[in-house]
Amino acid sequence: MKPSTSTESAEAPTGAGQPDNQPTFRSWSGRLIDLPGLVVAWVALSLGRISPLCLNSRRLCARAISQGARRLTLRPKGNLPRLEVLRIEPPDVGQGPVILILHGWLECREMHLELAWWLRDRGASVWLADFPAHGRSGGRLCTLGGDETSAAVRVLDEIERTHGGERDIHLLGFSMGAATALRLAGCDDRPAGVVSLACFSNARHAIRTFSDYWIGTRNVAWMERGFERLLARRGVKLDELNPCEWMEQARCPVLLIHGESDRLTPIPDHYQPLLDRHAPGGIHSVLVPKVGHARLPRCMHPDMLKAIERFCFRDAAGLRNAGSDGRPLQDAVGGSA
Repeated sequence: MKPSTSTESAEAPTGAGQPDNQPTFRSWSGRLIDLPGLVVAWVALSLGRISPLCLNSRRLCARAISQGARRLTLRPKGNLPRLEVLRIEPPDVGQGPVILILHGWLECREMHLELAWWLRDRGASVWLADFPAHGRSGGRLCTLGGDETSAAVRVLDEIERTHGGERDIHLLGFSMGAATALRLAGCDDRPAGVVSLACFSNARHAIRTFSDYWIGTRNVAWMERGFERLLARRGVKLDELNPCEWMEQARCPVLLIHGESDRLTPIPDHYQPLLDRHAPGGIHSVLVPKVGHARLPRCMHPDMLKAIERFCFRDAAGLRNAGSDGRPLQDAVGGSA
């Protein structure tokens, strides 16, 4: 017997004759809901090249070159864009350490020249690099520690070619640069130490505390989705940007420096979780009084400078032995937690 027409109609698949990948109302509404977060994330991750914080970078770079700094360009390689680097050598190149300074989000290398000259005067060879999508380097999007780690590896390779791998290399990073330094210390044996200035504990929490400072709320799931989608285009997962986990993988001593008045990366949310982690090379820590987030790397506070000098210019093997149990050693550098 021939099946009835009503039965055929009931068994017919919903939407028959339409492409399976045709956008539904739900998918389009989801995209519209995510649009504000995407816009905010795109602005945040692409503003580094035209950041108002770097308006004087060309003048500062020209002055640094006139005072003896050398400018290097690392050409594009693979998925990495062109990288711009400054190299500052002491008058008498001896056995002092090589220090690679890694800037923060929306910054450029020139913003850390004062600290670089101070380190140079104490016998260090100092390298400063513009991250991708920042300063004069190429690239379109910042990835909060993803592509930045690969960029730092390229600069380390150039440092090794220049100095022959015979001198200790220390990484000194601020905020996003500090997170990058911690990640690199967990996957590369070359760093002899990491100086971390105002590092965030993980990227998702950093988005929340930055939002709390700027717009007065941490309930920004819509913004987090925007960052997730944009970072995914570069193959980076937001939840994998986790310096707390990288701290436990660091193969060298770590010096944590944080400002007591930091409201962008508050102490309970970022500094304390990092300090509570177990680092194989040992953790050293200093809190700088009456200093906030942005001012920290440029405050030139005596406590901070003393800690950096003792950490970077001491014997690297002695530091590793001193911190071999992985516990915080606040008094090792004259600071306090």
